[in-house]
Order: sequence, then C-alpha cells, then structure tokens
Amino acid sequence: MGFHRRLRSGIYCFGLTSLVAVASGAGSVPTAFASTLAPRGTLVIRVTGLPRGQRATSVLRGPDEFRDMVRLPTTIRNARAGVYSMQVRSVRISRAVRGIPVGSVALPVRAVVSARVDPRRRVTMTVHYGTIRSARAVSLDGPVVSVTGDAADPSAITVPLSALVAPRPGLIIVQPPTGALPSGLLDDVTAARRLRTGQWLLSLKPASLRQAYPSLDVSFDVPLGPDRSMDAPASPSARTAESNPAFDLGLSQELTDKLEAECHGSPSGWAVSMSGSLVPRLSGHIDYASWSDGAYGELNASINADAHLSITVPADAACATSLDLGKWEGWAGDFPVEGSVAVEVSISAKTPVKLTASTSIAAHGGVDLEGWSGIPQASVTRLHGNATLAGAAELSFGFEAQGGLGVDGIDGHVAVTPEVVEQPEHRRCTIAGEVEVAPGIDLLGVHMSHTLWKHDFGQLPCAKAGTAPIVGKGTGLGYRFAGEVDNVGYAVGLAVDPASDDIYVTDVSSPDVEKYSPSGVYLGSLTSGNGSDGMSGIAVDPETGDVYVADLPNDYIEHFSESGAYLGDFSLPDTGEDTDNMLSLAVDGTTGTVYVTSGSNVFRFDRSGDFLGEFGGYGEGPGQFGSAGAIAVDQSTNDVYVADLGRIERFDASGDYLSQFGSMGTRPGQFASAGLPIAVNSATHEIFVEDPDAYLIDVFSPSGQFQGSFNDSMTLSGNYPIAVDPTLADRVYLAQSDAGRILEFAR
Repeated sequence: MGFHRRLRSGIYCFGLTSLVAVASGAGSVPTAFASTLAPRGTLVIRVTGLPRGQRATSVLRGPDEFRDMVRLPTTIRNARAGVYSMQVRSVRISRAVRGIPVGSVALPVRAVVSARVDPRRRVTMTVHYGTIRSARAVSLDGPVVSVTGDAADPSAITVPLSALVAPRPGLIIVQPPTGALPSGLLDDVTAARRLRTGQWLLSLKPASLRQAYPSLDVSFDVPLGPDRSMDAPASPSARTAESNPAFDLGLSQELTDKLEAECHGSPSGWAVSMSGSLVPRLSGHIDYASWSDGAYGELNASINADAHLSITVPADAACATSLDLGKWEGWAGDFPVEGSVAVEVSISAKTPVKLTASTSIAAHGGVDLEGWSGIPQASVTRLHGNATLAGAAELSFGFEAQGGLGVDGIDGHVAVTPEVVEQPEHRRCTIAGEVEVAPGIDLLGVHMSHTLWKHDFGQLPCAKAGTAPIVGKGTGLGYRFAGEVDNVGYAVGLAVDPASDDIYVTDVSSPDVEKYSPSGVYLGSLTSGNGSDGMSGIAVDPETGDVYVADLPNDYIEHFSESGAYLGDFSLPDTGEDTDNMLSLAVDGTTGTVYVTSGSNVFRFDRSGDFLGEFGGYGEGPGQFGSAGAIAVDQSTNDVYVADLGRIERFDASGDYLSQFGSMGTRPGQFASAGLPIAVNSATHEIFVEDPDAYLIDVFSPSGQFQGSFNDSMTLSGNYPIAVDPTLADRVYLAQSDAGRILEFAR
C-alpha cells in the first residue's frame, strides 16, 4: 500500500508542478529539469601505453561545474553536452611487468587532454602514457665531489650523503651533463660504500637506456656539435634554439699525414689543403615499450657542409681512409644522445694528380621505424659543386654523420660522398655521388639492421685541366653560377621578358605558365585557355611583351597579352608529320614574326597567328632538318638559329639558309649530344648551346667560331631549355627540369 501511495504522490506532485508552470504562463520546462531532459552524448576515455593490468585515475571536469574522480579507462553515458577536460596524473606501477619493477612511474605524453561531447554523439578522449621511468632510475640531489677514471665514462664517483638516500647495487643513476661529468651519467651502481668523510663512494658501470626507461616516448632535435663540454639544455627545444656549432674543416696537416701513412704508392709528393665547415644534426621521435613489438617513430641525421679541397697525389697512390672529426655526447631533455662525424677519402691515381674542388651540400638520411622493421629515407636539398682535375684518377671525398639515442643502438647514419672521376673520352671529369643510409635498431637483445641503402644524386660537371672550359679566351667566357630559383616543376620552356627581366617557365605537367622576378620571387601564372597540361615551348615578343606558348597535346600556339590575358590561339598547318616535338618558339620583335619548330620544319606566323610560310624539310643537307629543335632569334640582325641533330643552322628572316656550324664529337667546338637547347645574346651576337652529354654550355660567335665553354655546375644529365636576358646581357638562365629549378649564370 505504501508503494502505491508513493507512486501516486510522485505523479500528483509532477502534475501539479506542470500545471502551475502553465498557469503562470512560463511556457517552458523549469531550469531544474532542463539540464536533466536535454539530449546527451557518450564520452569514452581510452588509455594507451600502460602495461596490462595497470589502471589510472584522474579528475574529470565538465559543463555545469561537473567534477568527478574517474578510473581509466571508462565510458560515461548520458554525459551533458559540452567540453570535458582531464588533468592526467602519472601512474605508479603496482605490479612488476616484463622488467618494469614495482614503483616505476608512467608519465603521460600530454598533461591535459580534452574533448567536446555533442548531443546524441559518441566521442573518444585518449590518454597516452609514453615514458615509464624505472623505480631503479634515480638522480643525484647534490654535486659530484670527485670522479674516478675518465670523466666522460667514470668507473666511480664520490657524492655527499645528501645526494642520494640509501644507495644500493642495482640503482641506475640518470644525470644530465655537468662540469664534472661532461657526458652525464647513465650508469648502474655496482657497489655503494659510505666513507668516513660523510660521503658515498659509488662504483659504476654503463647501463642501457631501456633499463632506466622500459618505455620511451621522446622527441629531439639537437646539433651533433664539436663542443662536448657544453652543458645540457633544460629541454630539447632549448638546444634547438641555439645556433648549430660547426666543425672547422681546416684539417690540412692531419689529413696529409694520414694519407702519407696509409696510402700505397710514394710516401712523398702529397699535399692537402682543406677548409670549410660542417654542421651535422640529429633529430627524431622514438616510441618503444619493453612489452611491445619494437620501436616506432623516426630518426634522422643531417649534414650541411661547405668545403674546399686542394690535393696533390703521387702516381699509383691508392687507399681508402677516414679522419674522425670527433664524437659527441649530449642530452635531449632527460635522455642521452650521441653521435660522430668523420671525413672519408678514397683515392686511385694512375698518374700524378692535382685536384681542386668546392662543394656545398645539404643532405639527410635516416629511418622510419615500424616495430622490428624500418624504412630508410634520404634526400639532398642542396648540392652545388665544381672541380678541376689534372691527371688520371678516381677520387672521392665525403662526409659521414651518424647519431643514436643513448646506448641502445637506435641510430641513423648518413654519408654524402662526391666522387670525382676522369673521363678523357668526353674531355671532362664528372662529380658523381650518393647519399648512403644505414639505419639500425638494437632492442631487447635483438639487432635489426638494413642493407645499406643508397640514393644517387646524379652527376655534376668538373673541368679537365688543359681544356679550359671555365676560363678561356673570347667574350663568351667568364661565367659563374650566380643563383637559383627552386620548385618550378618540370620545366620544358624558358623565356625572359626584355622589358621587365621577368622569367617565364612552362611545366609539361601543368596548364600554367609560371612567372618569376629576376630575384626569383613568384609573380603569378598564365593559365592555358584550353585548360590542358603539356605546355612546352615559350617566347616573349620583345616589342609588345606578348607571350606565345606551345600547347603540345592540341597542336596550338596560345597567345597571351603582357598583362597575362588570354588572347586566343592558332594552329599549325597540317603537314602530315608528327608534331610531338613542337618544343620551341621564338619571336622577332622587329618583324613581328613568330617562329615555331615542329618535326622537320620551321613555321612562320605574324603576331595575330596568320600563317606566313615555312622552311626546312626533312634531310641532312644545308637548310634541312633531321629534327628541328630549339630555335632562337638575334634581335639585332634578325638572323634565326635552329638546332638540328648535332649542328646549328642559321637562316635570315625570310627563312633562307645562310650557314651552319658544329658536328658530333668530343673535341672543342663539337657536340656530344644530338638535341641542343640554344639561346642568342642579341647584344654581343653570341650563341649559347647547351651540350647536356658533355655537361657544358658552349659559346660561339655569329660565324660559328667556337669561343669556349663554361660549366653548368649544378646540372644533371638531360636536355634543358636555356635563355639569355636581352637587357642584362651578362645573364644566362638554364631550367634544370628534373631538379625543378632555374639556374642563373653571370659574368
């Protein structure tokens, strides 16, 4: 009877309250009931990184002053909508698990986590514990009084009694570097004795990082600097903020002595001069646990170097040696990091040799860790170089940097080794080389390593002494590398606006024509009116500033105004030939003639696209083409130069044949390549011909007289468009297609 009475009473009271609310004209549910009846969601709180069987507790806060101590993991149903946050607490391990003693502390990766619960939605909040500090790991609470043995690897230390409470064998001392301990401590206490002087004498042996940290989640970015006495920063970011300490490469006498002592051949006749700087760096993020399947994350070692080398080698010298620049030990926050740097040299000389070389390199290598396996990575972000070689030899001169985390054998290794090789058949030498990566992991007694993985960075030219490809007679020489513009795509067309000196670049995989200032600032783009990829040849009208671009897939020539407005297009006449090699355009600013090469013909149009005629035809005779390629116009004389297979032909403005020069071969004035990008300096009337297989830019007079060559000192093999600034007559531009950049040369 009492149960029914209470039920009736509850119904009566609820009904009365509702009636009162309606009678009063409130028109809504009272506040006391609003939050109770509002739609709710579900909050799931997950925990990762803790050994099985371990639970965490933390205070959860939410809307309407919600606050509750919860055990994790947990699921909260009917959670009010709003933002929930949790101050994550460390967890003391209550049960020994796989080498983790009782009393060890699991530390959260993030001290505060939060999530927003929406009505009728399920949301997950994840609490991740990354690093577990073993109960055996302790730090000194006081200075080191004395050190026995090597300060970088002591066999014993003496500390005040107050520095450590009840020390015993089995403890692991984890201590960042100090003045007395330049490498810090990660050592196992093998014996502890109390001295009459009121101090502890602790005998030590090296410990592994995983003994002190059975689980580890750490990010770091530290320079592998030459100064090992540097105090440790408070955190990895503090070290990152500093400028990178650089190794001084002024090691001439040391390297000379080492080569004389270790190389075969005459012990005399050696001379080495080396200078420059080397900055290695170690960075990464490592996550591993003693109960899981290996390590995850990444580890990278990088090299930035600028070096200059002059070396004289006697005949029959042969050796491979290295010179250690030093080892580095430091700390990233609470964790030890170590690395080493070396210079590597390999020589095989048939005759007495003299080599001078300069190189600028930025490269990195490392490994993406995935459990007990990994993916090696490497890249070269900057590579400049030039060399002059006298004699017959193969020489390599490179740098090696490697770094690891603690003493656990998690390491990333990168070696950059340019190799200078004599190639007499091409009257040149080349600089060929690679980035080499050797990552490895050694955890839980299991060693994982990769076969050395190498990334070829291609070839650079160097000068064979005696052929004078860099310095020679004539007005065409004296050019040097002056700068570059990066990230321009796969450039197949290049042109310079004579009014503004702006540079236009076409990308074969894009419908856009990119525009850059002379200093390399991106100014915008012109978009194909047909919206098709495959823009190739390009030319600027020196008189009007209009831009003409070859639309290769559609056999159109697209026409743009100086401001970039699309003005229309015109097509080539049907000759029955394949037009897939319609790669080059040129405009005569005086006559307004637009020249287009296609197949074995050169087509002439006026500025509006009206067809004027053609010249050429298939053949090997004067005025004919095996394959008409690059084309250029001398704006002063109106002469037209067309590259054929291994030769350059010259025509007047009407297309009448005038002369030709060049032939296939390896002697000065000959071409090692069939396809030849060309440009004309209208101020000096010089013709620039890029010979990609010889890694040279040859310079000729208007009559075809060879003036000399200079090195396009960053070029890899391939045919690249070339252009001359009509206003800045001492500027030559080369679009290095496969590297996505434009090179500038000046004199």
